[in-house]
Amino acid sequence: MKGIVVGLTLGCLTLCLAGLGYQASSQSRASRQDYISLGSNLELGTSESDVRNALAKNYDLVREASAAGHWLVAEKDKPAEVLGVVAFKNGRLDFVTKRWLTRTEDQKGSAQGAKAVYAVLSEFIRQGERSCVIKTEEQQTPNLSTKISTIACGPKHLELLVNSIPGEADTVDINESLQ
Repeated sequence: MKGIVVGLTLGCLTLCLAGLGYQASSQSRASRQDYISLGSNLELGTSESDVRNALAKNYDLVREASAAGHWLVAEKDKPAEVLGVVAFKNGRLDFVTKRWLTRTEDQKGSAQGAKAVYAVLSEFIRQGERSCVIKTEEQQTPNLSTKISTIACGPKHLELLVNSIPGEADTVDINESLQ
């Protein structure tokens, strides 16, 4: 677990330092569109029917029982293989998350985690996001402790979660979201 955390930290620092030396794009925020690629490019504000039709080609949507209006995006005929989450408000896409690394995958160490962080941040840069805010928080319940590191670049967010359940191995989730 320490290897994953060290790898993620080093990967984030390397990318942040590299980004400081990178020239800002001439592309203005108004002239580009933010999206997350999950089978197709999903943009906030897209009609619910268009999003459902695009996702239905490759995925199943499963209603999220604990969050009204949220739908899990799962592999066809494999509801346990969740690849992301979409949420709608007033018939429009209001939130989308893509899971890059999940607790169900074999945790092979820091290299896999660092590669996922690199891929997400590279996509942010490709889409013109360079001004970012970094925050951390910890959520604690009697049965679960979650440490969350967030890099928010405009509406694009990278979340690194370390989940600790007493008596079990720690798990790591790496998610990209558009909010």
